[in-house]
Amino acid sequence: MAGNIDQSGNNSNNHTFIMDLFSVFPESYSLMLEGGIMVHKLRYNALLSAVESFIKNALDVQVTDESSPDYGGFRCPDHLICESWSAVNTFATMVIIFFNPDSRYSHSQSLLDRMKTALNFIKRSQNDDGKMNIYFTGEIGTTSNLAYILNTLLKSYRLLLRDNGLDEIQNSLEQFLKKCVDTLKDKVAENTTERLVTASALIDYDKLFFDHLASSKAQSYLTDRVSINHDGMYSDKNSGLSMLSNAVLLNIAKKLNRSYMIEYVRRNLNFNMYDYPNYEEIDRYCMQSYSPFGYAVWKEMSIIDHNGYYATAGDMLLEKILNSMKDGYAHCHTDNALSGANCRDYSSFFFTSNIGEYLLVEGIGE
Repeated sequence: MAGNIDQSGNNSNNHTFIMDLFSVFPESYSLMLEGGIMVHKLRYNALLSAVESFIKNALDVQVTDESSPDYGGFRCPDHLICESWSAVNTFATMVIIFFNPDSRYSHSQSLLDRMKTALNFIKRSQNDDGKMNIYFTGEIGTTSNLAYILNTLLKSYRLLLRDNGLDEIQNSLEQFLKKCVDTLKDKVAENTTERLVTASALIDYDKLFFDHLASSKAQSYLTDRVSINHDGMYSDKNSGLSMLSNAVLLNIAKKLNRSYMIEYVRRNLNFNMYDYPNYEEIDRYCMQSYSPFGYAVWKEMSIIDHNGYYATAGDMLLEKILNSMKDGYAHCHTDNALSGANCRDYSSFFFTSNIGEYLLVEGIGE
């Protein structure tokens, strides 16, 4: 008979049986731990190799002509333009690999120089009013991506704080972050997902820079209840946006000590687990540019709830991403027939540019 599933999604009877078995055969438990560590190491090495292969591509396509208006940007091989959001993600991946002790790029001066030029390109890409252009979605002079960019670059800033010798790039990034926050304070987020992402980013900014006005703006977006039904479906959200909501809800729950928000995340994960019992939904997560958020949610919730099913889902997502890597780029958004037209329009460069965030989830660089 199958064990009972408790409210957190754990198979409690089976867990007790397995632990009793290992108490009788301790050598089996030791072998299981060694095997798990070995699998994790192999997966980590594959991920590190994938990130480094993308970094090599990024350095190859980065504009190094100082007379070019795109100097420091990354010329997308598919679209032949230097796109600012891709540059943000690539800069963040460069920072992550720069601080990874196992990488051949660890504390590389040449990589640091490229990071500086990339950041300068990002800053030049922002208008005086804080707006930016997102060419691959056709949005010109928009603020719709600022909260996502802020969320990404705050992680980069926290990493840069580790090294006291990086004042120049720290100060430059801080200026850009402040401009993004000032813009977000003056605008109204247009939908529920954007409101949650903005709130999460502004809360993180306040924790770093003690900007209580940013925190107040964030609180104004958290007055309404999260729109999720009893079964665990968010209203008007696809798979990728649901995972993005899960990620920011987890962050808000931790930063503001609102543990009840974790129940929304748990409910959504359990909905996906029971609605797609063979993990078919993982294919949909892999095709989203938000897939690192999804991976982080599965892994963190597997730790919070001691839930092996969540951990397996996260492992499968990462494996699908890694298996789709070809010549330094991920292709699961174009290889899969389930992928929507908007996802297939994303360039492989943009889709792969945030691959470094998977390393943060693994705890390397945090």
